[in-house]
Amino acid sequence: MDKNKLTFESKSLSAKLAAILMVAFILTSLQRFSVHPSGGHTHRQADTLGMAMVFAEDLKQRGFQAFDFIFLPKILQKGLLDGINASEFPLMNILCGPFFLLGSWIGVFCSSLFVLLVNLGVAYLFVPRIVRFWGVRLDGLISLVIWFSIPVIASQSNIFMPEGFAFPLMVVGICFILEGLENYKKYICGILLCNLAIAVKPTVVISFILLAAFWLMEQNRKYIYRLILAIGLGVLFPFYWYEFHSKWILSFAQGPQIFALAGFNPFEKLQEVGLSEIVKLIFREIYQGQFPMFLGIIWIFCAMWAREWTMLLCYIVSLVAAISLDGPHIKIHGYYFIGTGIVTILLIAKVLSKFESKVWISRLLVLSLFWGLMYDLRGNIWIWARDSQYWKVNFWEMGSIARSKIPETYRLITDDSQYPQKMLFIGRSGYMASGDVFMPCTDSHYRNEPLAIVVDGDNSDYLYSCQNRDVTVEVLKTSFATWSLIKAVPKKG
Repeated sequence: MDKNKLTFESKSLSAKLAAILMVAFILTSLQRFSVHPSGGHTHRQADTLGMAMVFAEDLKQRGFQAFDFIFLPKILQKGLLDGINASEFPLMNILCGPFFLLGSWIGVFCSSLFVLLVNLGVAYLFVPRIVRFWGVRLDGLISLVIWFSIPVIASQSNIFMPEGFAFPLMVVGICFILEGLENYKKYICGILLCNLAIAVKPTVVISFILLAAFWLMEQNRKYIYRLILAIGLGVLFPFYWYEFHSKWILSFAQGPQIFALAGFNPFEKLQEVGLSEIVKLIFREIYQGQFPMFLGIIWIFCAMWAREWTMLLCYIVSLVAAISLDGPHIKIHGYYFIGTGIVTILLIAKVLSKFESKVWISRLLVLSLFWGLMYDLRGNIWIWARDSQYWKVNFWEMGSIARSKIPETYRLITDDSQYPQKMLFIGRSGYMASGDVFMPCTDSHYRNEPLAIVVDGDNSDYLYSCQNRDVTVEVLKTSFATWSLIKAVPKKG
């Protein structure tokens, strides 16, 4: 075994505990997939899953022509319109969309598993390769523990949102750039991956601060031009996508636009937040976002003790940069800080390395990582238990029942309001009508279309809700929910 590498000694209690906790995190993540979308920002998860689902629907209907989705992304709640949206670059929706050909719940499970596997693979294989540029040698297991003990990273690793895919992609890209400073093939590959990652989620551009931290080491000053070039080339495609392509889509797209194109004015955003709030957000992230839950101050203190001033400066700069991207909204969009995660990982690795010889401090730091991982594992269990009521609630089962009773030729209308939840569970695109579900009955665009209207509750009055149509009502009941399925068919003649 390499004596200079930070690792858990083979067959030691630490190694066994690390392995047990990682297996438990994976298993509880698999369990949690059954109640997705779940946890924080569920409407954003539903929209992202819906895009993958509508790509699968398009793939089934149009074959390979459906791959124009990569430049013309669509949403699930499109109704009779094209549903084309100026969204983030839909790479993960394209990659995971085919899973939904197997079924709604299977598609969600496999898509979420894909994101988790990407995070596991990058943490195990690429974190050790990055930190060695700072003279730190980690093995794969301790890299996994560090990665999944950081709440902002762990919370995005087992849900289907762009951040959970874009961040590990960005880490791989930066790794290839650093390894490619003397190898142009890896250098170019790294730049391409960074372009894709930032296009998938622009906030991960913050991770480029790691290249600045690399340049600040005296022996690396000779790479200044290659590092600047990598950053400049690494944002070319995202710049095109958001500055030109998205605006082109907006010029002709039909239907609701659910993705807001935010203006980029970092200084104005910082002014909107204010200095006192910036300081509060920095302390909040140290306390409950960037380090093992509640224990970040220990890591900051140890970093100061170890005189890691450069890394601490890069860390604070990365937090301020993240705030400058989202402004006041970042108070509720904590996942926008995910781009700073790679700086946090390096800071943790360097502190562990510096205190390796101080046995009790080293043990305390490792225990804090285990605590962080257990806390994130606890989040998986708590969210699953809350949303499933311990296996008693399964809306995917409810959606499957509804889907089996809706003919393919019927247009789906739901009482979804903020996000297409029922459409997801049923597994079909449609019109999200909120409280006005019977409007399509008289809408000229739906004049000749048979409708399948799905709403909460059981009410026989629905029989008289659609004029000039033959209406039937079927109540769908399970132990946890009641839906009404109203079929409204145009009257003959």
